[in-house]
Amino acid sequence: MPKNLDGSSGLRFAVNPLDGMPGDVRYFSLAELAEICNVEPEWLQRNLAGGGFPGVELLAGQWQMTGDFVLRARLMRQLERDFKALVVRSGCAVDLGEVAVID
Repeated sequence: MPKNLDGSSGLRFAVNPLDGMPGDVRYFSLAELAEICNVEPEWLQRNLAGGGFPGVELLAGQWQMTGDFVLRARLMRQLERDFKALVVRSGCAVDLGEVAVID
């Protein structure tokens, strides 16, 4: 069974890079992933449990996500810090930004 980059075998987060090859998965602990996203571990855990990250799913005891997850987490947290926005509103604002960029 793959271990987290820090060697731990607790809760693991499997991240598929957007530009990576299929199966090019990196495993991270909650603390490692929070550091990469520039957020607090508690914030990350709360938002994962609250459904703040569409497309992220728990499969076989691992959270499965893609590289855009990191950008979304950073943007949501920045909106909360800058504008004292609620978590739900920051997620919606990020969604609107994604729509605006796509359109």
